Amino acid sequence: MMFRNSEPDTPSTRFLAPETSPSARKLTPCVIDPHCHIYNATDWQVAGALRGPLANEIRDPAVQWMIKRLAGPVERICRSFSLSAASELKLLTAWEKLGKAEAIAQMESYIRDHQAWLAKQLARLLRGSALEHTINSMLDAGPTVFSANTHRKFGKEFLLDAFRHGPSHVQAGCSQQGQDPEGLASIPGLFVFLLHMMSPRFANYWKYQKDFTSGNGALGVDCCIAAMLDFDYWIGDDEHAESPLDDQLEVMRKISELSDAYVRPIVAYNPWTDIEDNDDSIRRVEKAVKEMGFVGVKIYPQLGYYPSGNAEQDYPKEGEHPDLRLLDDKLRHFFSVCRHLDVPVMAHSEESMGRFPSHKKLGSPRAWTVFFKAAENAGTRVNLAHFGGELGGGRGPWGWTRRFAELMVDPQAVNLYGDFGLWDELISGDDRARQRIISLLERPIWNGDTVADRMMFGTDWFMLTFTRPKPDYVIRFVEVLQQAGVEDEMLEKIFYRNARKLFEKTCKPL
Repeated sequence: MMFRNSEPDTPSTRFLAPETSPSARKLTPCVIDPHCHIYNATDWQVAGALRGPLANEIRDPAVQWMIKRLAGPVERICRSFSLSAASELKLLTAWEKLGKAEAIAQMESYIRDHQAWLAKQLARLLRGSALEHTINSMLDAGPTVFSANTHRKFGKEFLLDAFRHGPSHVQAGCSQQGQDPEGLASIPGLFVFLLHMMSPRFANYWKYQKDFTSGNGALGVDCCIAAMLDFDYWIGDDEHAESPLDDQLEVMRKISELSDAYVRPIVAYNPWTDIEDNDDSIRRVEKAVKEMGFVGVKIYPQLGYYPSGNAEQDYPKEGEHPDLRLLDDKLRHFFSVCRHLDVPVMAHSEESMGRFPSHKKLGSPRAWTVFFKAAENAGTRVNLAHFGGELGGGRGPWGWTRRFAELMVDPQAVNLYGDFGLWDELISGDDRARQRIISLLERPIWNGDTVADRMMFGTDWFMLTFTRPKPDYVIRFVEVLQQAGVEDEMLEKIFYRNARKLFEKTCKPL
């Protein structure tokens, strides 16, 4: 199965289509990543997310207070350094008229110039700040955490090294010296993450495919499913995303086209948008799937809603919300449309990133059990992104993950899948995590299948860059499973066949 286009180097060539590296470690006929993101800071409410979902993940009250205080300035900085979807579409449209070699040359020159400018601006903004002092103190006290870093002091050149190389062997280097790896790892992770937030989407895509497809030793990913976000409501009173969602659709369609369908985009749905803006969100979903080649829909229950039954369940008391029965009507219609289109729904399913702390449980196993108990929801195609998370919900011993696996036993949930996006614990050397995942994959569910027949690996890139920026995540994931005795047939299901089953109706050819 090939995704790459072999057209000659002529105008309108799909210049974003990658070539698989000769050294790629192809362990299956095809590798599909069902969970990644390539948006930037103009696509979502940075300030609202910092004050709410992201701040709620911080346990230290002082740090949480600082993040909330800096939310507005950070959003202004990120947006001022970022390219809007409309502006990016103009660049891509101009480049596609060139030959492939010239288009790539101009794009890569733009990316290099943008990184150099961004490093200069960030160094200037942070000069003399408390953050600059903290970074320098940490670097003086610990080992170098950049693969090619010769700059031991924060500044423009230091940032350029971070952007170009990222961290390398952070945990090994720190553990040998008895130091906490997270403190040092967070330095490069922070700036690599900021780079992606302030980069054009095509630059983020180009980095992704080099890491996972065309780079030396890459796994050879053949297709990535890239999910959009719609945070225009729920997370605060801030202005909507600078790039309107319709513009985001157009630029994602263009990236998919120019990558020769290597990128398969997923449109975002927000029920509150339908309530406030006269059903704009569901119309956007139908247009994206029917007319623009989008292959799925992304929802985010933790921002303020159960998948169903909001009026009947114990809805959180924190924050304003629309009439719960109207909310249920919108969600009922949304899932009906998705079943009619036979399109998968991807949902955040980790106990994290809630609009308020109490909202983290809105995407819980209990909530999805209620959803699948309704006869009308039988057979709905759902991917539970993160599948409860590597710690299983509540930062505890795999509670959510185990209960999601139990839900797969229900014949009503015959099309319920999950992905291992951002399961960094699994590849960090934790033997207990490896044992848990093997027992999970072998668990019987329904009609002779096991959980391994419903799980997909997933990267959650570029959120992955904040915790583990190096592209070795995928390679290490494979190695851990192989070392644990997972057979090739099961690996092929996890890295290819299960994603193919989930997206077979809307993602052709696979």
